[in-house]
Amino acid sequence: MRAAVRQGDPDQAAAIWREALQHFPRGAGIWPALADSILTAYPAHRVLNGEAIAFEALLANPAGHRLLTLHEAFTEAERREQGLREAALWLSEAVRTGKAPVPAALAGPAAHAAVSDHDRDLTTPSRFERWAPLAVMAWWLVGEGPRAKALVSARDQAVGWSLGDSPRWALFACLPTVLTGRPASAIGPASQAVWQQLANAGSRYLDESPLAGASSHDRAALPVADRLSHALVDAGQRYPLPIEEPPAWLEWLCDTATERCHAIVSNRHRKAYDRAATCVAVCVETASAMGRAAVGRALLSRVRQRYPRHTAFQRALDDVT
Repeated sequence: MRAAVRQGDPDQAAAIWREALQHFPRGAGIWPALADSILTAYPAHRVLNGEAIAFEALLANPAGHRLLTLHEAFTEAERREQGLREAALWLSEAVRTGKAPVPAALAGPAAHAAVSDHDRDLTTPSRFERWAPLAVMAWWLVGEGPRAKALVSARDQAVGWSLGDSPRWALFACLPTVLTGRPASAIGPASQAVWQQLANAGSRYLDESPLAGASSHDRAALPVADRLSHALVDAGQRYPLPIEEPPAWLEWLCDTATERCHAIVSNRHRKAYDRAATCVAVCVETASAMGRAAVGRALLSRVRQRYPRHTAFQRALDDVT
């Protein structure tokens, strides 16, 4: 595959990828490795089988940049919706069962014989706990907010978000853009920070140079997190929320921030005070951008009054609001 890419032959690289389909099943570790070889050199929408290459890589290695690559691989809206929906269903099933939904016998003798013991992980399903956050984002990209929220269980607490596996964290990070119709960078610094943490989770690209195919004058030149945020804005325009839903979602956002503050501040997790304060700031920014600034001010007032003696937390609130 690398040789074909070096020789400037994407069609040959795609043919090699198709050959691998006969030996390695969905979820095997080889798919992101092959995708990285070809899609960092050529944009997926210009590669034969580019949509499928991006799709298999996302399922085997759920990460923000892979979801973006899949989203941008499609040039037709209907096909994009179909692909993202299929990905969301697969990821949701992985969340439900706690494992990649692939056959027990992952590869035939030919595949096993083709790799060394050192590379045996190429024939086995990847074990990533980012299934839930990526499923949440994928559902929002097809306008399925209730299905995104359904991934949040009673066991999904308001703490431990830094582990990167919480669907509640993902839902919280998506909602500012969903509710305001603005990219996170245009809502406020707290919303942008929370979104970047989600969108960049598991991504080795982070805020570095754009992926393949970028030019200096279009959206492709933006970092991964910003491009995903714009994709979420586009999805909101294509699948607008019913008029009665935004207030309820904003209430959920504020309730989650309140619960997160209680879990962190009441237990004196001082190193996490800034994270709790940032969640409050996200609510304040979102409410203001929705034209409901009073809701954000009320939340900030309640939180301040609840912890009057926690001066370190009060300072953290001052820093972000």
